[in-house]
Amino acid sequence: MSLVYLANQTSVAYAAGRVIGMLVLPAVGVTLLLVGLRNRSLARKRTMTDYPPGYPAPYPAIPGSPPSYPPAPPGYPPVAPGYYPYSAPFPVMPPMRSARAGTGLIIAGVVLVALGGLGVLGTVALTASQQSAAQVSIGDCFTNDILDSTRWKSASCQDPAAVLEFAATTDADGNCPDGKLSHSGYLSVERDGTRRCFIPNLLESRCYAPERNDETVRTVSCATSGKVIRVVKRMNGATDTSACPPNTHGVTFPQPQRTYCTERVKGAI
Repeated sequence: MSLVYLANQTSVAYAAGRVIGMLVLPAVGVTLLLVGLRNRSLARKRTMTDYPPGYPAPYPAIPGSPPSYPPAPPGYPPVAPGYYPYSAPFPVMPPMRSARAGTGLIIAGVVLVALGGLGVLGTVALTASQQSAAQVSIGDCFTNDILDSTRWKSASCQDPAAVLEFAATTDADGNCPDGKLSHSGYLSVERDGTRRCFIPNLLESRCYAPERNDETVRTVSCATSGKVIRVVKRMNGATDTSACPPNTHGVTFPQPQRTYCTERVKGAI
């Protein structure tokens, strides 16, 4: 087996990304949202109070007199005697200001606030997964899924798919219990600065094939062609290959003490 590196979630870049996602994005989003709402409110007020430019203001009314007609606009000819005076045209209303004023800022603000919320939820989920990884106990069994996931969920050690068993953490030199940094029988998985050693969890009478470039194994049918082995005998608490049946290959592990007696499946290529 070999060494597998999982994502290190304690790096400076990762921490900076978390700060941006949790604090900066929501703050910018709220600012844009408030500015957008303010712009929309001001646009609506101007729509209700604006007058057409250049139109003269009416003369002040004399107290007690009835309302008079507004004067004719500049440029009209004088009224001939005996004719009714021209009536002033109705003032042209200013074009309505767009009701979408500030919409872009509002949308951008909502999006950034939503992204910030997702960042918070992601951080909560990540913290939970880190706690679950930190709570891994010696003897817990796992499927190969932990090699692709940040969330480690243990399974029953009697589950044929749970081919990995947590055996120990590495020593000061980074070695697993067999003392081999390379070509170790343990699968070494490094995550968040901690390197953990996993022993194969193989069940008697089951057949297994290499997986992930020999990093681990997977359970297969004994009729599968290829490099397939069958576990003839499993001895817990023992490291003596001499106890294996004839024509089998013995493999031992010091922690936990265990011996596997295996054979190549007949007809396997």
